[in-house]
Amino acid sequence: MIGAISRLLAGMSLTLKQPLGSFCDVETTHGNALVTKHSDYLSVIRIEGMRRMATRKDVERIALAQRVDLSGALEEPGHAIVGWFISDPDQSAVEIDRLNLNSCRTIARELGLNVSDVLNERAALWPKVMRWEAAYYVLWTRRSVLTKEERKQMGEEQAALAKAGPRTGGSQRYYLRSDVMAARHEAFVLRVLGALNGNDIATRELDAHEALKLTREAVYRETSGSDWKATLMGDRVMPRATEEGSRKPDAAPGMLWPAIRDQIFHSDAETQGGQRVRIGDNDYAHVDMAVGPEDPRPFVELSARLGQDRVPWRGAIVIEGGGRSAMQVKETAAIFLSMFPGNGDIRRAFDGLRQERDTNGHIGVRLRASFATWAPTGESQKLRRRASTLTQRLEGWGNCKATSIAGDPLEGTLSSVPALSLASTGTPGIALLGDAFAMLPWNRCASPWEQGSVLFTRPDGAIWPYEPAGSSKRPLVCDIFVAPPGSGKSVLANTINLGLCLSTAVLGSRGAKLPLIGKADIGPSAQGFVRLVREALGPEREHEAIFVTMQFRPGYEVNIFDLQVGCQYPLPMEKAFLQNFLSLATMPPDVTTPFEGL
Repeated sequence: MIGAISRLLAGMSLTLKQPLGSFCDVETTHGNALVTKHSDYLSVIRIEGMRRMATRKDVERIALAQRVDLSGALEEPGHAIVGWFISDPDQSAVEIDRLNLNSCRTIARELGLNVSDVLNERAALWPKVMRWEAAYYVLWTRRSVLTKEERKQMGEEQAALAKAGPRTGGSQRYYLRSDVMAARHEAFVLRVLGALNGNDIATRELDAHEALKLTREAVYRETSGSDWKATLMGDRVMPRATEEGSRKPDAAPGMLWPAIRDQIFHSDAETQGGQRVRIGDNDYAHVDMAVGPEDPRPFVELSARLGQDRVPWRGAIVIEGGGRSAMQVKETAAIFLSMFPGNGDIRRAFDGLRQERDTNGHIGVRLRASFATWAPTGESQKLRRRASTLTQRLEGWGNCKATSIAGDPLEGTLSSVPALSLASTGTPGIALLGDAFAMLPWNRCASPWEQGSVLFTRPDGAIWPYEPAGSSKRPLVCDIFVAPPGSGKSVLANTINLGLCLSTAVLGSRGAKLPLIGKADIGPSAQGFVRLVREALGPEREHEAIFVTMQFRPGYEVNIFDLQVGCQYPLPMEKAFLQNFLSLATMPPDVTTPFEGL
């Protein structure tokens, strides 16, 4: 009796959104996809960015191309795309270590190169000027995409799976997965990936473990960069004992995988007033979009301005299909109440949407957006400043209207966490699909490398990894620096040369070895780099790096006809070089065609 009452109260608290775990709809996994308690499917795609630089016209053109590719999937209810973005300057040190410094320290140790002072200085200075950011798509497929017959088939499939297995109790409800829904969802994911890759937008689909780690790090920012990994179906799990004193002990739930919500949330949340929430080591403040932009602008304009402010923030922009059906009821009400001036404006807006659809086939979608910022626990003034900056920048993004008032501040904060649920406290609006796509976080410049021995920054401060050795992505390396005198070309070249020494390309089957780098330059710009390497190698190996000032006098000659050791004839590449050299040396200055036979 007591157990039944406890279960009843637990169910009521979940319905009323009392515990923190009630905000998580994810129950189990199916391949790379997550499955919710409503049997909805979702997948997470990392958006690396565009493979080329783009102007505003290019962004509009690519948004139009995505609209054409995905209009069919978003015309009716059932599918949703959540564009999620995070920028966190406070955690840039963790990402700098992961992207660059950890690898550089390891390779320097293998080479016997003592450059710890250089790397330590970078670790101290780079986080002050760099910031970490990431963008993702969360793709949702809801049960409403299925026909009546397919829903019946899915119910029978789930019932048979639940009957064949043990009682789950408070563990993962594995029987909610369905092959019917999985097929529909996979087709939608492939369609979105095709639309992105077809427009030169680099993407990567995350597996279920990576997706849940992303969710947990978004909830608890202090866990960023940890080695946490969720225990999912197929993973080895340690059995858990049943509760003591239970009348009918059942060991089956303790043998199954623990509930995902219990794995994600490890500490409770505490509301601080009506607009702030304390979760873990940070206090959070949310900002919702109350009215969409008057002039829809690319997402990069919002992220660049907030990046220059060095404000940590995240945002979730939800695009749901079925905008036409959602528009019909409101349009009918606006027609009946068009005598009032405000409703007349709404009716004219609906007329514009209908005309755009009839003329250009441009469909409307439901659009919601939620944002949040945070500060360390107890620093309420810093949090208020950051929330104010976020609100001002959001309202300046095409003339939006923002609000920080929600019925539940915890729900407002968690609305900007990816892959928890499709709920959002943002005010729903109707937007043209092309305008909505331009507002998603795909229009950033991507780096071909996930890690690199050199780190650059974009103008807005975002980290941009660079691998000077090229790796498998660039078999031939040719770097050209163009700038006026005194702009730092030599400093950049020396930085890249040091990156070559600390690149993974120096690792071979016989261990690490300094790369062969030769630099001919007008002036002593390479002398500092050579001295750095010589001092880092120590007295016993300083001969491996040499700086020579060439002079026009005996003793500095170079015999270009020298052969390789043990060779009697030049190699093919050397022979071609000698032929070209002799041809140039024998031609008069005003002649461009070599003599016959050369």
